[in-house]
Amino acid sequence: MFKLSTKSLDFEPKNGVDVVASGEVSFYKVRGNLQFRVRKMQEAGLGDLYIAFEKLKKKLDKEGLFKDKKVIPQYPKKIGVITSASGKAIKDIVNNIEKRWPAEIIVWNTTVQGANSTRSITKNIALANKTDVDVIIVGRGGGSTQDLWDFNKEEIVRSIANSKKPVITAIGHSTDKTLSDMVSDKVAATPTKAAELVVPNKVELNEKLKNIETRLNDLINSKLDNLTHKLNISKNNKTLKDPLSKYKNHHTNLVLLKTTAEKSLNQLIQSNELQLDNFNNSYLLNNPDYILNKKVGKITLFKNELDNSISNCLLEYENKLNLHFKNLKSMNFIESFELKKIL
Repeated sequence: MFKLSTKSLDFEPKNGVDVVASGEVSFYKVRGNLQFRVRKMQEAGLGDLYIAFEKLKKKLDKEGLFKDKKVIPQYPKKIGVITSASGKAIKDIVNNIEKRWPAEIIVWNTTVQGANSTRSITKNIALANKTDVDVIIVGRGGGSTQDLWDFNKEEIVRSIANSKKPVITAIGHSTDKTLSDMVSDKVAATPTKAAELVVPNKVELNEKLKNIETRLNDLINSKLDNLTHKLNISKNNKTLKDPLSKYKNHHTNLVLLKTTAEKSLNQLIQSNELQLDNFNNSYLLNNPDYILNKKVGKITLFKNELDNSISNCLLEYENKLNLHFKNLKSMNFIESFELKKIL
């Protein structure tokens, strides 16, 4: 098995270990050797494990455990780490977090391989959830497929899926993929990458803040220059110096308009009053009652004049009659007949 092919190995071959190998048979003419060139190799018995893996994967996927992901806090203050306290993974995680960000790190020493690993991992995940950590890292260093297989067990997978705290898994290396990775909220290729994912880089962040500060200062200075320029222009503005000057001409025009309006209104009122008087006079002159009263007055005057004339005539005739009567009496004709006075 040549070096290029050995890179795909996920375990260390040892004498006496049963393996399943695939490759091709070749004949080396120089030496006359018949050889088997191995391209791929895996430990025997993994077939049953993969069948169980696929079965559990389908079950968990149907339950929706791979869908909902919790948000990883951007600036965590307290980080919980569940891994072996004696392994290389814990050193990589702690060292990289301390370099990048001033967060408190709480480590739960955990058995990550062997008979007690399932109980140890699930127990410590439960303990971490009872604390005030902001995020949990569950990880271990690299190993064979069988070394990492505990992280495909249903108890551990469900423990990660049910965690109330967001979980980052860093199990093995980038080529390894466990069910625990599938249900976690974030997957890191290595424990070192988990440290990079869980906290920001304070150096990079400070650099970004400096750039933002520089841009803000430039923006503020630009705004101040613009406002200063506007202020200088405003200082020489006549209207701003004497705000009432703008309205003096308007006030004069308003007074003139008011005088003109009052004059026009008075003329209109006088014209309407004259027109109303004309209408009133015309109405009085053409009013039937007025005409009737005028006619009645004339008739009354004529009647009075007629009565006076009749009275005067009667008086005149009576005087003449009395005169004739006196004459007749003086002539002694009165005795022969009796005169009756006609009134």
